[in-house]
Amino acid sequence: MPISLLVCAIFVWLFLLAFDLEKSKDGKDAGFSVRSLSCLEGAALSIIGLFNVSSVMVECFVLDLGAVESILLMSPCPSEKVGNHFRIAVAFSVCYASVAALFTFVLKSCPVWIRLCASSCLEVLCCVSDIVSRIISRHMTVKLLFRGSAPAESLEFDSLLVHGVVFISVLVLFAFFLPLSPCSSYVFSAIMAVHVTILYLRDFKRLSFLVPVRTEEKIRERISCRLGIPYSDKASEDNRTSMLYNRIRTYMAKEQPFLRENFDMSVMARDLYTNKLYLSKTINVMSGRNFCQFVNYYRVEHAKELFMKDPKLRVNEVAEMSGFHSVVSFNMSFKVNTGKTPSEWLQEYLSSIV
Repeated sequence: MPISLLVCAIFVWLFLLAFDLEKSKDGKDAGFSVRSLSCLEGAALSIIGLFNVSSVMVECFVLDLGAVESILLMSPCPSEKVGNHFRIAVAFSVCYASVAALFTFVLKSCPVWIRLCASSCLEVLCCVSDIVSRIISRHMTVKLLFRGSAPAESLEFDSLLVHGVVFISVLVLFAFFLPLSPCSSYVFSAIMAVHVTILYLRDFKRLSFLVPVRTEEKIRERISCRLGIPYSDKASEDNRTSMLYNRIRTYMAKEQPFLRENFDMSVMARDLYTNKLYLSKTINVMSGRNFCQFVNYYRVEHAKELFMKDPKLRVNEVAEMSGFHSVVSFNMSFKVNTGKTPSEWLQEYLSSIV
């Protein structure tokens, strides 16, 4: 029975690896490398398990499934760098496979409990360190908490934490029940297999399995609408663009952020809770200007108001009060937006008053 179980496991891991390679040819799946590594690790550990003593095959199989789970729990969230997690997963895979091979081929006479303790401690240590590092990195990087996609990323982050706690709990229960009943190994191997399947589907489908699938899809759809990701419904996309442009105009008119010295597109995107790509696209489409031209237009309008309030102001004073960094850029922008230099416009304005 244990040998047939391991042979079936080898075929399953190889099938999943081939399936993943076929489905992830476009290279857009961030978790593909970690999932493939988990399949390779599962196949390698199952092959090593064939050489174990029959009395400990099932117990080792449970821990091998735990090693695969540990790798899957290192799958990166959308806001995290893939390379860092993949390198850590590779290091853990090599260490665990080396420990398994060491106890199987070299330290055959070593007591079973030492091998089980070493393997389980390695898995728990890896899982706990990964959870702690994610929590620290997430809350040290404050801007991640205010991104437009933060709700979906938080859901995936919470999913990893919950599954990590479940994984550690199963290992602790396995260590507790193993001395009481040898048959418990079969029960825990089934539990581990189910949890590995859930983790694999979680990463492959990018679902959290914490909330109903429909609810999660609605969350992602709302976030997509908020960030301006285009949908097939052109009318709704145009409506979202118009709404954002109205917010931009109200923001520029009331807040007058163009008067700040450090004002740029990042500041506007942060203040309007959107991203720079969609912001730039909306300004280009709705105003026919790029971001700098759009901001300079409001600065010129503000300069005209200053001239009308106090015509005795000098050009360099108005340029500085309107947010321009130099008189040259002020003159150029004024000429582009009004067709006249500041002096010409002011003279014409005073003539119209007289």
